[in-house]
Amino acid sequence: LLFETRKVSFRNEDDFGLSRVSLTCSILRGQKKIKDLEIISEKFSEIGKRNFELSFPFDPSLFKMEDGDEIVFIATAKDNFPGRELTLSKPLKLRVIGPEKHAEMIQAKVDVIISEISEIARNQEEIQFETLTAEEKVRESSEQQLDSKRTAEITDLENDQNDLANRLNITARNGSDILDEASKNPIFDSETLKDFAATLNEIKETSSGPMGESEKELNSAAASNRSQASQSMMQSAQAQQRALEALRNVLAKFSKQLDRLEARTLAQRLTKLEKTENKLSKKLVSLMPATVGRMQSQLDNQNLSSFSEMEKIQTQVSEDADEIKNEISRYHERTRKLEYGKVSQLMEEADLKQGLSTVAGRIRDNNSFKALDNLNFWESSFEKWAKLLQQESPGGDSPGGQGEGKDRTADILSLLKMRKVQSDILFKTKTLDQEGFRGNKKAWSLS
Repeated sequence: LLFETRKVSFRNEDDFGLSRVSLTCSILRGQKKIKDLEIISEKFSEIGKRNFELSFPFDPSLFKMEDGDEIVFIATAKDNFPGRELTLSKPLKLRVIGPEKHAEMIQAKVDVIISEISEIARNQEEIQFETLTAEEKVRESSEQQLDSKRTAEITDLENDQNDLANRLNITARNGSDILDEASKNPIFDSETLKDFAATLNEIKETSSGPMGESEKELNSAAASNRSQASQSMMQSAQAQQRALEALRNVLAKFSKQLDRLEARTLAQRLTKLEKTENKLSKKLVSLMPATVGRMQSQLDNQNLSSFSEMEKIQTQVSEDADEIKNEISRYHERTRKLEYGKVSQLMEEADLKQGLSTVAGRIRDNNSFKALDNLNFWESSFEKWAKLLQQESPGGDSPGGQGEGKDRTADILSLLKMRKVQSDILFKTKTLDQEGFRGNKKAWSLS
């Protein structure tokens, strides 16, 4: 992830003794290699050095990487045998994912959780119907004791209820894994994470509470006489109803939380486009002294390559913006939130896709002044639209305080995030102080 530190570890072993080891990397953007770097290099004076281990804190921001970039790590080693060539490890390839794409992945995973809970709720309704049907048969029976057929039916219901409670528990655990993953992303503030954690806790309580009570009553019914079995089965059905109500409440909360999450993600995606237009403007201004007023045939290869790359980026902006516009329109149709309807209308009136595509053409044709005006217009538009969306989904943690009964979950999550960041800083500092470190020490120190 673009915003996390990943430990990259490597180990070198050689019976003859190591003379030198290193860790190198190559950074790729699309099909283009951006740079090759030797990050760590160690030479050993002692002949008997047979083992060497090291962990490196990989932070994409230190390498100025962007969403979609790839990095390939290779460890090298050389032993003390005269004339020996370097031995290369298998490459470790990592693809960098930005916060917006990561947030979309989280949304998709939450959607799966919602679908699973919906299915569990439907199954719970079926079990309740079957319980009430079985109870009616028991109540209308003339026999005082349950026969083997009725006992088997009740036992089957008990097993089904147990399986359903286990499924709900597994869903809650999967949700906890999603929460851990979401906590890495700066888009999700502590208040959002707290609400998600509270809903997951309700799922666990439903599994152990009313579902557990239903199972217990069915177990008691299977071992009772007709009258007691009927009473236990009715109590089981009541517990099942409480479980259903709890599941419906959870689904309603998850739906609202998912809406808030989507709102924040859409705003962040617009902000990302704003930043892209800003970068293109700065790049265009830097090229203008050498390119303004010239025909394409008069430009050197380096400038032609720069214009081609900028055109590709702007074309991608056009496609991304059109996708976001459609998602904002669908979001408004579903939620009827005023600001989303307003932004959707503004984007439609701006003739978004055509307007952005026109900028790409002007960049390609070296029509720099018009392209620059257009870039500034779209940059300010994306900023304005993102702010409008953020009014519907304000960020920030809730204020602190020592009020009685205050939920400290958000505070605890904030502290856990800070602890992780502090741990990463310590890891990087130790690496920076290492004698064999060959990275940009100034850039690391400033970070």
